[in-house]
Amino acid sequence: MPLQGQWLVVAALAGCGAALGAGYDLYNTILQGRRGWRWLIPLADVAFWAAALAGVFWVLLVTSDGEMRLSFFAVMGLGFGLYRVWFHPTVVRSVEGIVRVLTYCARVGYRLWMIAVWQPVLGIFRLVIRTLEGILHILSLFENIILWPLGFVAARVQKRLKTKDPTKSAERSRGIRGLWSWIGRWIKRSVKKG
Repeated sequence: MPLQGQWLVVAALAGCGAALGAGYDLYNTILQGRRGWRWLIPLADVAFWAAALAGVFWVLLVTSDGEMRLSFFAVMGLGFGLYRVWFHPTVVRSVEGIVRVLTYCARVGYRLWMIAVWQPVLGIFRLVIRTLEGILHILSLFENIILWPLGFVAARVQKRLKTKDPTKSAERSRGIRGLWSWIGRWIKRSVKKG
């Protein structure tokens, strides 16, 4: 391999080591900062190492035709070490800041959703329910107002139509149902006679 190609492999592998460090810091900082997300860390670790393995082999395939040497891993370790010394604090602070900004934006968005959409919809729903309850209450009052005179009239009609036959008298004394059945039988008898 020419010297220029060897430097390309060294640079690519050192960059790969630095990228692995940055990726690890990225997802680890995000998941460690959220209490409810810590259970995802083992899953993220597995996904990270699978992606790292695929990425390293792809870099090796592109730069050195898939040839693997122990020195390549030393160069990746060097890139990772340089990243940890120079860029680690900056990346961690940047990710924490971005997470804080996104969390704040999510809270503001949630509050705006609650104020602009959910509360009005809930208010309209409550208004509709209370309106229907009011209408039902008014209708029940009208029902009492309308049915009370009918009950009074039905009781007076039953008194006048009492017969000496106790079965017919018992049917009539059942209230409105008895009155309706008596009226139905009276209509049938009238139709048969006529």
